[in-house]
Amino acid sequence: MVNVPPTSVPRTLKAALAMAVLGCASGNAWAQYSPSHERVPFRYERSVAAPITSYFKPLAIGAMLTVWSLRYDLTSNSRFARGFWETDLVDVGDAYGNGGYLSAMGAGFWGLGTVLGDTAMRHTGQAVLTGMLLDGICVTSLKLATQRERPDGSDRRSFPSGHTSGAWTVSTILARRHGPMVGVPAYTLASLTAVARMEDSRHYLSDVIAGATIGFVIGRIVTRHHTEAGLPLSAQFDGRRASFGLAF
Repeated sequence: MVNVPPTSVPRTLKAALAMAVLGCASGNAWAQYSPSHERVPFRYERSVAAPITSYFKPLAIGAMLTVWSLRYDLTSNSRFARGFWETDLVDVGDAYGNGGYLSAMGAGFWGLGTVLGDTAMRHTGQAVLTGMLLDGICVTSLKLATQRERPDGSDRRSFPSGHTSGAWTVSTILARRHGPMVGVPAYTLASLTAVARMEDSRHYLSDVIAGATIGFVIGRIVTRHHTEAGLPLSAQFDGRRASFGLAF
């Protein structure tokens, strides 16, 4: 009798499952919206404005938590190395934090919203792509500056966690634009992303805390100037060339 090893769930399927969770949440929110209102996918779609100084507080708290967690980096990673968190559920969070998947989701929202004439869906797509762009610039700069070695020794790009920051960027955008019905499952997936990165020995505890802080702040900044006129990310195509703009 031949023993057949269990097959693992493909990463793309895990990513699809993560996006399906958000899709179900958005679908429920859409069903509650009154037909007399503008057609939007989420009831909570709204404008968010706040003084830029209001983001110093979460940034400062996150920085202090990052410094505090440095002493527990080795301890926490040794506990995760025991495999207690090694489940497909955690792997779903790992897939959710993939920058390619998150950017594709943003592009999909933007494109689908444009085709359907759905303003809120288009704005959400713009917000996600704007957030991922800013997050990528910030995280890449810090990785190059700090040169921290990963727990598994694979390279020196450990700090901060890009998967975690991307997941928290998008989750914060979704939560602030569409409320708890979408925000709760989104933040749950983002938290699973942080756990997965430590479980895979790709990051320390301080890496994921820093990543979550960066993502949270960027998500709030991106939604800060949102109005019904749209977000500061724009694109134009005249038949021969495409142009993109970003302004704050």
